[in-house]
Amino acid sequence: MAKANFRPNTECSCCGSSALEEAFAMPGFPQIGLYRDTPDDSRFPRVDQALMVCADCGHIQLLNNVDPSFLYDESFTHRTSASASASASNTAFANYVKSLAGGRRFRRIIEIGCNDAFLLRQLIEIGDTATGIDPVWRGRESGFAADLPPEIAGRVKCIGDFVENVDFDTQLGGKPDLIVSSFVFEHIRDPRSVLRRMFEIVDDDALFVIKVPGTDMLLDNCRFDQLSHQHYQQWTLDSFRRTIENAGGVYVAHSVLYRIWGAIMMAFRKGPGKSEAPAFRRADIGMVRARKAIFDRHLDCARQAVECARPRKVYGLGAAQNFPSLAYFMGGDVSFLECILDDNPARTGKYYPGFPVQTRRPEPEMDIRNSAIMITGPDYGRVLMRRANELDPEQIILP
Repeated sequence: MAKANFRPNTECSCCGSSALEEAFAMPGFPQIGLYRDTPDDSRFPRVDQALMVCADCGHIQLLNNVDPSFLYDESFTHRTSASASASASNTAFANYVKSLAGGRRFRRIIEIGCNDAFLLRQLIEIGDTATGIDPVWRGRESGFAADLPPEIAGRVKCIGDFVENVDFDTQLGGKPDLIVSSFVFEHIRDPRSVLRRMFEIVDDDALFVIKVPGTDMLLDNCRFDQLSHQHYQQWTLDSFRRTIENAGGVYVAHSVLYRIWGAIMMAFRKGPGKSEAPAFRRADIGMVRARKAIFDRHLDCARQAVECARPRKVYGLGAAQNFPSLAYFMGGDVSFLECILDDNPARTGKYYPGFPVQTRRPEPEMDIRNSAIMITGPDYGRVLMRRANELDPEQIILP
């Protein structure tokens, strides 16, 4: 059995306070985003986890930070261009960055967490050069621009490392003046230190635009199945602005992608200066616990609906990356599912480690019309409800 190393984070990542309170524990919390040929989980052990809330500033974060080298080995596969939702999210983000630029051209664009260059492809038109920083490219940096159009490939490069390890002075060839990042800072243990360091090496007029998952919507929708070991930080508008200011930055603007799980896009610059940020709602432990209680009741109702659906077969629909989290909060036993239906051929025949339910493509012999479907990818509810209606089961269960 493999062992996942982790470090408790007993200091608030937003304000540095030690006044962290446990909202609720998650013993034996599973890994997500893994699609394997068998349900064997010997390489992917569960880790005791807890959700913490800072009594001083309201920031929400995980107690235990699992070693990134374990979370992001070759088994964790996510590519922006292969995901319709991720592509739509980054296209909206690119358009927001361009609107903020207002015709300004940048000398050096930096993307923290460049993935497959999807975002840089769209932003290089407003810059002279662009550099992506992402550990998934370690040892393969020379191939980063291989699939880019020839007219831009020579202006784009990659540094295959975690941003915390990059020597900006020697590796960038000059000070960057546009720094962007999409769904990365929630994975960073000490974001204030990263921001402080970046404020030291960027141009005085540099613009930062960062996108993170929006915990405001997680709380409003009572969606704690969106939690994972990967997301050390649970940013609300209020806590993200506070973190930026605590690191020495100055708020410039923000927008929310409500259709992309309430993602927060926030622009800022380095100080000094006075922030004109609007007043945002501050979270507290009472709010988190109250929303968690509603979430638990919702899942109780889903379990009861499954029981009432029997003896008909119950199929899952949507092999989402976060399904192990949903299954965990439903009690861990999802053996009531015949299988999880998903149209993605890359997931056909796969399992989540620790959950012996196979992913399959819908087939006529399954007799889905005389069965029930439970939506197992609630993040994609809009799309999956349409697909469920096409499959025409007798009952649809939406957790």
